[in-house]
Amino acid sequence: MSDSITTIDGPAFSEMSRAALAWLRTNKQIVNTLNVFPIPDGDTGTNMVLGMQAACAELETADGPSAAEVAKLWAKGARLGGKGNSGIILSQIWTGLAHGLKDL
Repeated sequence: MSDSITTIDGPAFSEMSRAALAWLRTNKQIVNTLNVFPIPDGDTGTNMVLGMQAACAELETADGPSAAEVAKLWAKGARLGGKGNSGIILSQIWTGLAHGLKDL
């Protein structure tokens, strides 16, 4: 028997989002080493963490929303707090996810 998750509500999505931020914070230095083109500026992980921190801060305004509302708030926070190319690209991924969940 499997205890697989078949649906995700707002609180579960918020928890997963915060877990993703915790993972990225732990592995930020590894991610920083990934950016070697066009110049190895070493801030990819740092910029992604800053964007995800802003996204998590936006979730503090949520009051038991649906997964779609969490995604919308997450995307908004990431867009407003995204730094550098990696932060902005990550915010666009979250925006796409929010758009896909909009009516669900």
